[in-house]
Amino acid sequence: MLLLALALAVASGCCPPSGLVSTPQRAAASEPQQVPLSTMSGQQTTLAGYRGRVVLVDFWASWCAPCRMAFPYYADILARQQGQGFAVVAISIDEDLESARSFARRWRLPFDVLHDGKRQAAAAFSVYQIPVCFLLDRAGRVRFVHHGFDSSRARELEEQVLLLLGEPAPRQ
Repeated sequence: MLLLALALAVASGCCPPSGLVSTPQRAAASEPQQVPLSTMSGQQTTLAGYRGRVVLVDFWASWCAPCRMAFPYYADILARQQGQGFAVVAISIDEDLESARSFARRWRLPFDVLHDGKRQAAAAFSVYQIPVCFLLDRAGRVRFVHHGFDSSRARELEEQVLLLLGEPAPRQ
């Protein structure tokens, strides 16, 4: 039965919420920060502009139900920590920009939403399932990775944000 549920989830394109798994990471994220992304208005951008802030980078798709479950929690953390140098960037891996744009408009997401239609950023971050979020420190290094979403572990995510916000800013 479990295999059938997993097969259906994979066939639908969205991996099931596997629980919030945090894994400390010390890999440099300089290459992923240079990958071209699109804003909802179609302008080209990269993650490099967020350097100096603690950033939650979330990969999602409009058709992924577990992805939608995470957004209110990210919005709450952002509301509490935004003035401290924290940002949330939701990167859609929808194939077409209009699907991401329509979703962002409908949900009125209070954070930056970018589009990775060619999935270059997803490849650079080694994304193999969604939802997945990466916590980047002020230097742009990936420090924590959370696969799936489980609301009972959302406090852990915010504690990691606070830990990174408490670290000194890198020297320029």
